[in-house]
Amino acid sequence: MATSLAECPSVYKSWAGALPYGRRNMKKPIIGFVGPSGAGKSTLIAELVHHLSDRLSIIKSLTTRQRREIADDLFYQFVTLEELHKREAEGRLIQVSEYAGNLYANDAVDLDKLLDSKCGLMAIVEEGVDHFRSKGYAVITIHIIPQDNPAQTDMLRKTADEERKKVPMLFDLEIVNSFKEGGKEEALRKIIDFVHRIA
Repeated sequence: MATSLAECPSVYKSWAGALPYGRRNMKKPIIGFVGPSGAGKSTLIAELVHHLSDRLSIIKSLTTRQRREIADDLFYQFVTLEELHKREAEGRLIQVSEYAGNLYANDAVDLDKLLDSKCGLMAIVEEGVDHFRSKGYAVITIHIIPQDNPAQTDMLRKTADEERKKVPMLFDLEIVNSFKEGGKEEALRKIIDFVHRIA
């Protein structure tokens, strides 16, 4: 088993390349899960934290969208548009992005505190990866490719997914997440093995 990023050349190249000189270059990396809506990113992230809670923590995003289910509270802090704009005016937000008609953002104060001790996990769009890296954060990317999943019926989200694909991106790891029996467990096993080498 590798004991440093230098022993995992492809990962090391991506991680080191994301670290400019500055105050954030000693923080733990963000592990970003990239993939279309319904790919199983949130499920895999929650399972991963359950298995590796001593190393990993979920990065909560601020969002103006409505809560769909109680489990959303693991991943989001629901705020009003006014609250989001207030934090933006205070200079606390790393980015503000729009997806399927809703705004999403991350608070630098909260994120920096988390990354002092653990790697952060989050679902992220391709453009977001570039934005976080430009702000001095190391982002390791895992591309989740859904297989055998039910058809996406939300046309607004499907259209947004198609737009996201236009942003070129090289990934540190690609995982096929099959929705057939045993598929999630196989994907999770591969991700855990990968995280053991980098976190």
